[in-house]
Amino acid sequence: MKKLLSIFLGAFLSVTSFAQVFETNEIRIDQRFSCPNGNHTTRDALPTPDEGQVFACTTHDRQEMYFNSAWQDTKTIRFPITSNASQGDYPVLEILTNGNGFVPFCVPVDFHELVSFDIIIIPEETQATADVDLTSSFGTIGESETAHTDSDTAITYNWTAGVKFAADVSSVLTGIAANDDGGIDWDNNSTGIVNIIWTEIVYR
Repeated sequence: MKKLLSIFLGAFLSVTSFAQVFETNEIRIDQRFSCPNGNHTTRDALPTPDEGQVFACTTHDRQEMYFNSAWQDTKTIRFPITSNASQGDYPVLEILTNGNGFVPFCVPVDFHELVSFDIIIIPEETQATADVDLTSSFGTIGESETAHTDSDTAITYNWTAGVKFAADVSSVLTGIAANDDGGIDWDNNSTGIVNIIWTEIVYR
């Protein structure tokens, strides 16, 4: 009995010690999984926190696995636009040269970190340094419609006529949070006609 208790206590302390390694490296432990892994007494090497992997600690017949939830698989949501024209069979928001257009968005309730935010377009002219001005306003229910505003008048894009292009607009979304909603104003500065198909947020 004492021998069994000693083995159990040793395994418990080994797993506990491994968990503490994660805590000192500021890795958040949210989920644990158990699986048989043979009679081993090894501990996997600890990668750097930004690798976003599943880490394992094996003791005897049990393997404890620790998952850093900050690096979960990403999620993608696309937001439709209100079309005013068509490009081929695509309903689009057509923005003329020196014109502008507005696209809406909302931030999901399970949002933790922004990976990317793009406006997907079909340009009608090839541009190596397409000049666009971006502004945004966003906030959550109970806040002013201009609780958060942002702008980027220095951004340029390199796109090809007739080829779908994902224009990164994350520069005007600093500080967005779960449950925020708002809009982005795309101001076309002599870049030819631009046809917006949708907006797309990728997040963790």
